[in-house]
Formats: sequence, C-alpha cells, structure tokens
Amino acid sequence: MEPLPELILNRTFMTDFAKADAPCFAMGLVETDGRETGFLAMRPEKAIPSEFLSMGLAFGHRIIGGHGNMLCQFVFSIYGYKQYSAFVNPANRMVRDVLDIMVQQQDYFFFILNPDGRASAFRSDLGEENLSGLSDNLPAMYAATTPHNTYEAAVEKFRKAPDPPGPVLNWVCRNNPAYFHLDTDPMVLPPAG
Repeated sequence: MEPLPELILNRTFMTDFAKADAPCFAMGLVETDGRETGFLAMRPEKAIPSEFLSMGLAFGHRIIGGHGNMLCQFVFSIYGYKQYSAFVNPANRMVRDVLDIMVQQQDYFFFILNPDGRASAFRSDLGEENLSGLSDNLPAMYAATTPHNTYEAAVEKFRKAPDPPGPVLNWVCRNNPAYFHLDTDPMVLPPAG
C-alpha cells in the first residue's frame, strides 16, 4: 500500500463531522498533489477493528426510484466485517459536485473516523466498472428533483428493512457550501504511510 500524500480538507467541515451523531456519513472535497478530488467519509457507532480495516473495503452505488424522485444509495463493504449504507439526495448540489469531480479526476478518498479516535484513509482509483456506473448515472442525478420530505421518508423506510443488511448511516454536513472552500479554512493532514 502506497503512503498517503498531504491532504487538505475544510476545517469547519471536519469539526462539524466529528461532532455529528454517529453512525454518520458525509461527502466533500479534498486537495492533494495540487488538485481537488472528492471524498466519502463515515463515522461508525462502534469502532471497526483494525484487522478488518487492513483488509480494505469495496464501494458500490445504485439509484433508487425514478422520474425525478430518486435517491442514491452508497454501500461500503468492510471485507470480513459488515456493510454500511448511506443515502443521499441527488437533487442536492453538493452531491452532484462531489460525484462530478470524482468522475472527472477518476479517483476519490474514503475516510473512516472511528469513535476510539483512530482514523483510516483509503485512496482508490475508480475502476472502469465504477467509473462507467457513476458516469452513466450522473445525467439522471442532475435531473433529480427529489423533495426533502420524500428523501427523508424513503430513508426511514430503508432503515426498517435495510438492503443489504447492515447499519444505515445518517447523512450529515450536506447543506453548507462553505465546506468546499479549502483555501480559506484549510486543515492540513501531513503525509502518512
């Protein structure tokens, strides 16, 4: 595994994400090697043991619904441990911007902030299958007009019968465009390896 380069995140975002009720999920922008790309982040309710984190994770997504009223489900599978789901509203401008830059840059970061204070960061090139899937779904996401109450009702329904089984993460830090300002409120994480 390659060492991670210096990462620049938005300090206010990180503070707000660390204070949000777990289990939770958020997405945003990170700068590395002089360019911005997207990231996905989760805070589980219980710490994920390091022996499972060292095995890596798989990331998938699907669109649920149609005709403008849709949700995007992300599934994070920690090998040998469990799967987590997060639902976002594709009508949200921040969601579109993060996914758009992930597809353009063809990579992303995934952060896990454990409640015991440990943090894990993964950098992943979007494989051809995931890249084409996200690329194929972006036009539908751009056309989404899902109202907030429709999104909330659908997520509540999935919480009662998760598919796939596993924790459903609360989507937090979703409506503050200032979270995308990496130059005015930077938090620099030194290279790690």
